[in-house]
Amino acid sequence: MPVWFVKFGHSSLKAQIFWIDPFPIRKLTTRMSVEARPLILFAVPEEAAPFRKRVGEGTSPRIAVTGMGAVNARRTLDEALAVESPSYVITSGFAGALNPDLSTGDVLWNADEDFPLLEEERSKLGRPSSFLCAERVLVSREEKSAAYKKTGCDAVDMESGVIRSMCREKGIPSMTLRIVSDAALEDMPLDFNKIVNERMEVSGLRIAWQVLTHFWRIPALIRFQGVVKRCSDELAVVLEKACSSG
Repeated sequence: MPVWFVKFGHSSLKAQIFWIDPFPIRKLTTRMSVEARPLILFAVPEEAAPFRKRVGEGTSPRIAVTGMGAVNARRTLDEALAVESPSYVITSGFAGALNPDLSTGDVLWNADEDFPLLEEERSKLGRPSSFLCAERVLVSREEKSAAYKKTGCDAVDMESGVIRSMCREKGIPSMTLRIVSDAALEDMPLDFNKIVNERMEVSGLRIAWQVLTHFWRIPALIRFQGVVKRCSDELAVVLEKACSSG
Protein backbone atom coordinates (compact mmCIF):
# COMPACT_ATOMS: atom_id res chain seq x y z
CA MET A 1 0.00 0.00 0.00
CA PRO A 2 1.53 3.38 -0.94
CA VAL A 3 2.08 5.97 1.76
CA TRP A 4 2.60 9.65 1.21
CA PHE A 5 3.26 12.72 3.30
CA VAL A 6 2.02 16.30 2.91
CA LYS A 7 4.11 19.00 4.57
CA PHE A 8 2.88 22.57 4.74
CA GLY A 9 5.01 25.71 4.81
CA HIS A 10 4.06 29.05 6.34
CA SER A 11 1.64 29.67 3.51
CA SER A 12 -1.18 27.24 2.93
CA LEU A 13 -0.47 27.59 -0.77
CA LYS A 14 2.97 26.13 -0.28
CA ALA A 15 2.66 22.41 0.30
CA GLN A 16 5.39 19.89 -0.30
CA ILE A 17 4.34 16.35 -1.17
CA PHE A 18 6.54 13.44 -0.18
CA TRP A 19 5.95 9.86 -1.17
CA ILE A 20 7.49 6.53 -0.40
CA ASP A 21 8.72 4.74 -3.50
CA PRO A 22 7.80 1.07 -3.00
CA PHE A 23 10.44 -0.18 -5.41
CA PRO A 24 13.84 0.34 -3.76
CA ILE A 25 14.41 -3.29 -2.87
CA ARG A 26 17.16 -4.08 -0.47
CA LYS A 27 20.05 -5.68 -2.32
CA LEU A 28 20.28 -9.37 -1.64
CA THR A 29 23.78 -10.68 -1.19
CA THR A 30 24.98 -13.86 -2.84
CA ARG A 31 26.73 -15.10 0.29
CA MET A 32 25.08 -18.19 1.75
CA SER A 33 24.50 -18.41 5.49
CA VAL A 34 25.46 -21.50 7.46
CA GLU A 35 22.15 -21.48 9.31
CA ALA A 36 18.83 -20.74 7.64
CA ARG A 37 17.27 -17.47 8.75
CA PRO A 38 13.67 -16.23 8.68
CA LEU A 39 12.66 -14.01 5.75
CA ILE A 40 10.30 -11.12 6.44
CA LEU A 41 8.65 -9.49 3.42
CA PHE A 42 6.99 -6.07 3.27
CA ALA A 43 5.37 -4.34 0.29
CA VAL A 44 6.71 -0.83 0.94
CA PRO A 45 9.62 0.66 2.93
CA GLU A 46 7.33 2.55 5.32
CA GLU A 47 5.99 -0.79 6.58
CA ALA A 48 9.48 -2.23 7.05
CA ALA A 49 11.31 0.75 8.59
CA PRO A 50 10.36 0.38 12.28
CA PHE A 51 11.05 -3.37 12.29
CA ARG A 52 14.36 -2.89 10.48
CA LYS A 53 15.31 -0.34 13.13
CA ARG A 54 14.44 -2.71 15.97
CA VAL A 55 16.37 -5.74 14.68
CA GLY A 56 19.26 -3.92 12.99
CA GLU A 57 20.91 -4.39 9.63
CA GLY A 58 22.72 -7.54 8.55
CA THR A 59 21.26 -9.68 11.32
CA SER A 60 18.66 -12.40 11.52
CA PRO A 61 16.00 -12.21 10.21
CA ARG A 62 16.44 -11.13 6.59
CA ILE A 63 14.20 -8.29 5.46
CA ALA A 64 13.12 -7.51 1.90
CA VAL A 65 10.75 -4.96 0.37
CA THR A 66 8.85 -6.44 -2.56
CA GLY A 67 6.97 -3.54 -4.10
CA MET A 68 3.21 -3.56 -4.45
CA GLY A 69 1.18 -6.38 -5.95
CA ALA A 70 1.52 -10.06 -6.74
CA VAL A 71 3.94 -9.69 -9.67
CA ASN A 72 6.48 -7.75 -7.64
CA ALA A 73 6.04 -10.05 -4.64
CA ARG A 74 6.68 -13.12 -6.76
CA ARG A 75 9.78 -11.61 -8.36
CA THR A 76 11.30 -10.55 -5.06
CA LEU A 77 10.63 -13.88 -3.36
CA ASP A 78 12.18 -15.71 -6.32
CA GLU A 79 15.30 -13.54 -5.98
CA ALA A 80 15.47 -14.08 -2.23
CA LEU A 81 15.11 -17.86 -2.49
CA ALA A 82 17.84 -17.98 -5.12
CA VAL A 83 20.21 -16.48 -2.56
CA GLU A 84 19.25 -18.38 0.58
CA SER A 85 16.54 -20.80 1.61
CA PRO A 86 14.84 -19.36 4.71
CA SER A 87 13.76 -21.26 7.80
CA TYR A 88 10.33 -19.67 7.36
CA VAL A 89 8.69 -16.68 5.66
CA ILE A 90 6.44 -13.99 7.14
CA THR A 91 4.54 -11.67 4.82
CA SER A 92 3.84 -8.52 6.80
CA GLY A 93 2.71 -4.92 6.62
CA PHE A 94 -0.65 -3.18 6.40
CA ALA A 95 -4.03 -4.71 5.58
CA GLY A 96 -7.44 -3.25 4.92
CA ALA A 97 -10.23 -4.62 7.06
CA LEU A 98 -13.18 -6.28 5.35
CA ASN A 99 -14.79 -7.63 8.50
CA PRO A 100 -16.66 -4.73 10.13
CA ASP A 101 -15.82 -6.12 13.59
CA LEU A 102 -12.16 -5.25 13.07
CA SER A 103 -10.66 -1.91 14.08
CA THR A 104 -7.67 0.08 12.93
CA GLY A 105 -4.60 -1.20 14.78
CA ASP A 106 -5.84 -4.78 15.15
CA VAL A 107 -3.08 -7.32 14.47
CA LEU A 108 -4.15 -10.27 12.32
CA TRP A 109 -2.39 -13.53 11.48
CA ASN A 110 -2.76 -16.70 9.46
CA ALA A 111 -0.15 -19.46 9.55
CA ASP A 112 0.63 -22.89 8.13
CA GLU A 113 0.13 -25.78 10.51
CA ASP A 114 3.86 -26.52 10.43
CA PHE A 115 4.87 -22.92 11.12
CA PRO A 116 7.46 -22.96 13.94
CA LEU A 117 5.33 -21.07 16.44
CA LEU A 118 3.15 -22.87 18.97
CA GLU A 119 -0.60 -22.26 18.88
CA GLU A 120 -0.62 -20.49 22.25
CA GLU A 121 2.23 -18.25 21.09
CA ARG A 122 0.37 -17.38 17.89
CA SER A 123 -2.75 -16.43 19.83
CA LYS A 124 -0.75 -13.85 21.78
CA LEU A 125 0.24 -12.07 18.55
CA GLY A 126 -3.27 -11.07 17.53
CA ARG A 127 -6.42 -12.42 15.95
CA PRO A 128 -6.42 -15.48 13.64
CA SER A 129 -7.90 -14.27 10.36
CA SER A 130 -8.39 -14.99 6.68
CA PHE A 131 -6.91 -12.76 3.99
CA LEU A 132 -8.01 -11.84 0.48
CA CYS A 133 -5.19 -11.16 -1.99
CA ALA A 134 -6.57 -8.44 -4.29
CA GLU A 135 -5.29 -7.09 -7.60
CA ARG A 136 -6.07 -3.50 -6.65
CA VAL A 137 -6.49 -1.38 -3.55
CA LEU A 138 -10.03 -1.50 -2.17
CA VAL A 139 -10.67 2.17 -1.53
CA SER A 140 -14.30 2.61 -0.54
CA ARG A 141 -16.42 1.05 2.18
CA GLU A 142 -18.72 -0.22 -0.59
CA GLU A 143 -15.86 -2.12 -2.25
CA LYS A 144 -14.80 -3.61 1.08
CA SER A 145 -18.36 -4.61 1.93
CA ALA A 146 -18.82 -6.32 -1.44
CA ALA A 147 -15.54 -8.22 -1.05
CA TYR A 148 -16.52 -9.34 2.45
CA LYS A 149 -19.91 -10.60 1.28
CA LYS A 150 -18.33 -12.44 -1.66
CA THR A 151 -15.32 -14.03 0.08
CA GLY A 152 -15.96 -13.92 3.82
CA CYS A 153 -12.31 -12.92 4.32
CA ASP A 154 -11.47 -10.73 7.29
CA ALA A 155 -8.90 -8.51 5.61
CA VAL A 156 -7.28 -7.68 2.28
CA ASP A 157 -3.78 -7.04 0.98
CA MET A 158 -2.07 -7.41 -2.41
CA GLU A 159 0.91 -9.70 -1.78
CA SER A 160 0.30 -12.35 0.87
CA GLY A 161 -1.67 -14.77 -1.30
CA VAL A 162 1.06 -15.28 -3.90
CA ILE A 163 3.82 -15.35 -1.27
CA ARG A 164 2.07 -18.01 0.80
CA SER A 165 1.30 -20.06 -2.33
CA MET A 166 4.93 -19.99 -3.46
CA CYS A 167 6.11 -21.03 0.00
CA ARG A 168 3.72 -23.97 0.08
CA GLU A 169 4.96 -25.11 -3.34
CA LYS A 170 8.54 -25.05 -2.07
CA GLY A 171 7.81 -26.60 1.32
CA ILE A 172 8.71 -23.47 3.31
CA PRO A 173 6.56 -22.72 6.38
CA SER A 174 4.93 -19.31 6.09
CA MET A 175 2.75 -16.88 7.98
CA THR A 176 0.79 -13.73 7.24
CA LEU A 177 1.12 -11.19 10.06
CA ARG A 178 -0.41 -7.79 9.33
CA ILE A 179 -1.99 -4.83 11.04
CA VAL A 180 -5.24 -3.10 10.04
CA SER A 181 -4.51 0.35 8.61
CA ASP A 182 -8.05 1.14 7.48
CA ALA A 183 -11.33 -0.18 8.87
CA ALA A 184 -14.06 -1.77 6.76
CA LEU A 185 -16.54 1.06 7.32
CA GLU A 186 -14.22 3.88 6.31
CA ASP A 187 -13.06 5.16 2.93
CA MET A 188 -9.40 5.62 2.07
CA PRO A 189 -8.36 9.30 1.90
CA LEU A 190 -7.40 8.98 -1.80
CA ASP A 191 -7.80 6.43 -4.56
CA PHE A 192 -4.42 4.73 -4.36
CA ASN A 193 -5.04 2.97 -7.67
CA LYS A 194 -4.73 6.28 -9.49
CA ILE A 195 -1.21 7.03 -8.27
CA VAL A 196 0.53 3.92 -9.64
CA ASN A 197 1.39 2.80 -13.16
CA GLU A 198 0.84 -0.60 -14.78
CA ARG A 199 3.94 -1.93 -12.99
CA MET A 200 2.51 -0.81 -9.65
CA GLU A 201 5.18 1.87 -9.37
CA VAL A 202 4.16 4.98 -7.45
CA SER A 203 4.27 8.12 -9.59
CA GLY A 204 5.08 11.42 -7.92
CA LEU A 205 3.26 13.37 -10.59
CA ARG A 206 0.14 11.26 -10.13
CA ILE A 207 0.26 11.77 -6.36
CA ALA A 208 0.62 15.51 -6.83
CA TRP A 209 -2.30 15.60 -9.26
CA GLN A 210 -4.55 13.59 -6.96
CA VAL A 211 -3.74 15.78 -3.97
CA LEU A 212 -4.15 19.03 -5.91
CA THR A 213 -7.45 17.95 -7.45
CA HIS A 214 -8.73 16.58 -4.13
CA PHE A 215 -7.25 19.26 -1.86
CA TRP A 216 -10.18 19.05 0.56
CA ARG A 217 -8.92 15.60 1.54
CA ILE A 218 -5.55 16.88 2.75
CA PRO A 219 -6.62 16.84 6.45
CA ALA A 220 -7.68 13.21 6.04
CA LEU A 221 -4.31 12.43 4.42
CA ILE A 222 -2.46 13.96 7.33
CA ARG A 223 -4.54 11.95 9.81
CA PHE A 224 -3.90 8.79 7.79
CA GLN A 225 -0.17 9.47 7.89
CA GLY A 226 -0.35 9.40 11.69
CA VAL A 227 -2.38 6.20 11.65
CA VAL A 228 0.04 4.26 9.44
CA LYS A 229 3.02 5.49 11.46
CA ARG A 230 1.49 4.18 14.68
CA CYS A 231 0.48 0.94 12.97
CA SER A 232 3.96 0.28 11.60
CA ASP A 233 5.50 0.93 15.02
CA GLU A 234 3.06 -1.44 16.73
CA LEU A 235 3.54 -4.11 14.07
CA ALA A 236 7.31 -4.00 14.54
CA VAL A 237 6.92 -4.93 18.21
CA VAL A 238 4.65 -7.88 17.40
CA LEU A 239 6.93 -9.05 14.61
CA GLU A 240 9.94 -9.01 16.88
CA LYS A 241 8.06 -11.21 19.35
CA ALA A 242 7.07 -13.63 16.59
CA CYS A 243 10.64 -13.92 15.31
CA SER A 244 12.09 -14.43 18.79
CA SER A 245 9.58 -17.21 19.49
CA GLY A 246 9.76 -18.93 16.09
